[in-house]
Amino acid sequence: MSPTPQHEVPLRLLRERPELTTDLLALLDISVPEGCDVRSCGEERPEVVAAQRRVDSLVVYEDAGSPRLAVITEVQLRHDPGKYWVWPAYLADVRADLKCPTLLLVLCPDEKTAARCRQVIHLGHPNLILVPMVIGPNQIPLFTDPATAAQKIELALLSTLAYGASDQGPEVIDTFMAALDVIGDNEKAKHYADLVILAAEGYVKDLLEERMKSGTFTYQSDYAKSIEAKTEAKAALRILEKRGVEVPEADRAQMLACTDPAQGALWLDRALDATTIADVLTPDSEDGTRT
Repeated sequence: MSPTPQHEVPLRLLRERPELTTDLLALLDISVPEGCDVRSCGEERPEVVAAQRRVDSLVVYEDAGSPRLAVITEVQLRHDPGKYWVWPAYLADVRADLKCPTLLLVLCPDEKTAARCRQVIHLGHPNLILVPMVIGPNQIPLFTDPATAAQKIELALLSTLAYGASDQGPEVIDTFMAALDVIGDNEKAKHYADLVILAAEGYVKDLLEERMKSGTFTYQSDYAKSIEAKTEAKAALRILEKRGVEVPEADRAQMLACTDPAQGALWLDRALDATTIADVLTPDSEDGTRT
């Protein structure tokens, strides 16, 4: 099965800022060694001999190059009985090769999956069991203050995904969007805006798109710009349809593929008086290129 954005976005956050692991463990009252460098090993575990096994994320805390703690993070979108056999192996492999304490952290998007992932894994040897540390929506903090959310923006992004469909969803989403303005880094804000919209689904995605189109926030991500452009293009096509203007499929596809809000707005203005599709897609250059 191909990875989904819901699976990949949390892992990308961990790869880009492995210190997020510390924030996640703190939600479970788990502390990490102080004064350590934190690095992400990505998807592959180069230090592990059993190279055929893969973990979603491996973060290592090092002191002067010596591993002090390793944290395996798995994103589990649904119950998978097979994980109960491989998770103990993941821990054993990493612990043996890095020769340091190793933790297993599981992230779940819903409480039903989280509850099943918390089940005790009996390894068969007397007194040898594994109880996965699991974070579901109930463990994710709910952010309502933009300044606080900006300080923990990755955690605030996960909070938006966890609570976006709840009764507090609009407030949580507005807090996250406002936090992006507080960051003061337009490129970073665009990046996190694109990640949250990529991972969101259904009502949450619709609400985020609506907020991005509203112009309430000072930044605009590439995704938000494409939303605005498509909205303008759809409005132009709707006007042309009402006016009885024939639009060939190739021209319709061109308009719907637009990602430039200014271009979409231009087509919308032209559609108000157009009698043919050529009046909308008017050549603006000497070589006759349509714009």
